[in-house]
Amino acid sequence: MHPCDLPVSIVNPRSGPYHTREAIAQALAQWGTGSRPDFWQQKADDLWSERIRTACTMCGFCGEYLCWGKDGPKSGTRVSTIPELQDLKDADIICNARAYEVLYDGKTKRATGVAYLDVNDPDKPRRKVLNGRNVIVSCGAVQTARLLLMSGPPGGLGNSSDQVGRNAMFHLFGLGMVAFLKQQYQPFLRSEFGPTGNTATYANYLVKDDGGKWYKAGIFASTAAKNPMENAVGSATGKPPTLGLKLLQKMDAYARKVELRITGDDLPRGENRVELDPNYVDEFGFPVARITRSFGSHEGADQTKGMQKVVLDRMAKLFSLYVDNGVVDGAVQPGGALLDLIGDHQMGTCRMGHDPEQSVLDEHCRMHDVPNVYVVDTSFMPTSFGVNPMVTVVANALRVGTWIIDQSKRGQGLS
Repeated sequence: MHPCDLPVSIVNPRSGPYHTREAIAQALAQWGTGSRPDFWQQKADDLWSERIRTACTMCGFCGEYLCWGKDGPKSGTRVSTIPELQDLKDADIICNARAYEVLYDGKTKRATGVAYLDVNDPDKPRRKVLNGRNVIVSCGAVQTARLLLMSGPPGGLGNSSDQVGRNAMFHLFGLGMVAFLKQQYQPFLRSEFGPTGNTATYANYLVKDDGGKWYKAGIFASTAAKNPMENAVGSATGKPPTLGLKLLQKMDAYARKVELRITGDDLPRGENRVELDPNYVDEFGFPVARITRSFGSHEGADQTKGMQKVVLDRMAKLFSLYVDNGVVDGAVQPGGALLDLIGDHQMGTCRMGHDPEQSVLDEHCRMHDVPNVYVVDTSFMPTSFGVNPMVTVVANALRVGTWIIDQSKRGQGLS
């Protein structure tokens, strides 16, 4: 299976403290000076402050993105970008703001700024406007599509080809198998040795069925049993609820669970999309996002068809080693892909491409219709790729930001 550490942007517990500026300096040295854009010709001292982040403490409770680390072992805007922006004189962070419209000038066909609600007092929201030469949107594939559809001319900003919101993609969460190990094998399960899904393999990224048809699956990843309380809450609130001794037994079994999942995902399909709901609004009166999603022939409608069947067959073969050697307590339990879990790993809706009739953004992630609006979250992805998209989003944002700065310094403008 060729297992490997899954790139999850957590400071490795084996590395010790992470010195951000030192890491940037090392990366620049490896890059070399000849091929770097002007922005990256600067020294690391000028690019980032001397911030030190502590390594992961291996507390074992990082499920649902909880982290008890002292100085941000988990990479994210809260511990990286936002603290840096707070120290800059030419950057403002506005909290308790709800952006609801990218302002658009129909004559120039350019954006002029953003309108938002100041909700410091939620009962008395106030409309405010920020004007700017460029607007960069990064709200996630669902909310970015929603914001753009609420903006601009009728039909939505940058939506002349009816592509905004289309080709929404999500991962097939839940597709995998679970086995409960017998009591004597429990010491081998030590979830505190790594974050959830820390061990993965790309061996089944592409899979072939018995008829020779290929499917794009994704990575197989371990899912450690981190916190039995999370599972207990769901059990206790079910219908009927699991209570008393049965609940305690279920929590005990949770700590003996071996789970293997695949980070499979949808292929892009125009009918899977984000729209403005015609009936429901949020607490401020704006239409909420309505998400339409179904599995195609590639993903398979259930566990007996398509990629789902091929993947589960392979997992069953892998788990047969546990069964044949008497390690498993009971039967191996397959889990089907969840169609309605759409909060994590959302992609698409503003695809990048050369053809304005088939895409929303160009290669620089600016809108074909509105050249001073950029989208740099997961919306730009033309297709999904069977892994957590976060690291790719960061890399693309650095690429686009570098291009914007380079163009501006050359005085070439961005139109």
